[in-house]
Amino acid sequence: MSEQPAPGETPWPVALWLLFSMVMVAIVLATVGRLLSTTFILDLAALWPAAALAIVLLPVALLRRGRWRWSPPVIFLAWLLTGLGLHLTGFPMLPSAVGDVEVEVDTDEIGAAKLTAGPINMLVVDFTRGDILASVTMRRRGGNVAPAMATPLVGDGRAEIVLTERDDPGFFLFEGWQLRLGDVESWELDLAATSLSIDTEGMQQASIQASGAGSIDLASVQRRSVLEVTGVFDITVPRGVGVVLDGEATTPNDWTRTERGLASPGDTEWTLVVAGDSRVTVSYLDP
Repeated sequence: MSEQPAPGETPWPVALWLLFSMVMVAIVLATVGRLLSTTFILDLAALWPAAALAIVLLPVALLRRGRWRWSPPVIFLAWLLTGLGLHLTGFPMLPSAVGDVEVEVDTDEIGAAKLTAGPINMLVVDFTRGDILASVTMRRRGGNVAPAMATPLVGDGRAEIVLTERDDPGFFLFEGWQLRLGDVESWELDLAATSLSIDTEGMQQASIQASGAGSIDLASVQRRSVLEVTGVFDITVPRGVGVVLDGEATTPNDWTRTERGLASPGDTEWTLVVAGDSRVTVSYLDP
């Protein structure tokens, strides 16, 4: 009868060390290749107690057999994967969250607001029903965009915000900004980005100037609004939301010509201004 292998001879600890090494190499390559923000290094360092525990257990695992050999690679793997998950989800207690900005102005005090942001590499904008005027969250993939600095001016029921990149950001470089805007009666936006995404769902009224390239979703609004684009954009609009086009764009076949220009069926809610040699395609947002 053949002897059963001793518990310490199981290949799983070696396999776990190999897996840990592969994950570590993948993370290093992703950071160097800007798939991950360099702040991930700081976030891992902030979780040092887990790595320290694995290092303390390492001599014990080398001297003893059995389950002790499992402990260091399992803890190291948990340290890497947990750190990666917390980093990508923007856990607020990690160093990478230092780049996030919140403009702590109550929307109840504001009727109209103006915001200027960019130009940067990537900007994603949406609207919330929250009572905070604006917040900027770093998109934690790698890139060369520094954290935002917000300069708000508030008075007489109106707010103006200018977002600019910080000087000398060091490790704090990201893919771009995620901008969330609060619920006020009217927004005036001047946005510029190489990759720009805007979702107008939830806003009441806006005058938007967008330059660069990207996608814009036009939702139904309470009062007539204006969107002016310069660059290359794909614009979607729900069926039944009236849009009047001022300029040249590719539109759905059921748009008709009016005194103001091509228009979609429905009561006019948006005026779309296409500047210069911009390339714009308008399509319906399928239900």
